[in-house]
Amino acid sequence: MNNQYTPECHHVFVREFEQRGIPISKGIYLLNIGVDPVDQGKGYTTLLMDAAFSRWPGTPLLLKASSEKSRDVYAHFGFELVETIVFS
Repeated sequence: MNNQYTPECHHVFVREFEQRGIPISKGIYLLNIGVDPVDQGKGYTTLLMDAAFSRWPGTPLLLKASSEKSRDVYAHFGFELVETIVFS
């Protein structure tokens, strides 16, 4: 897995994988998932998530939510919040 995220997030990802007995190298980090605000609510996030789930079936997918809204969207797709990190 390529660490294209903050060291704080990497620490959380590694800890969670170790606790679950999964090698961190098995995870796929979804770097950027975004939809233009003009097009939000039209199903594009669903298309993106379906594509990720289809491309990597059964593979642990990781992502970082940068807002409460994105956190809630990801939860809708079955992602689990494991820790909140506040950056100032």
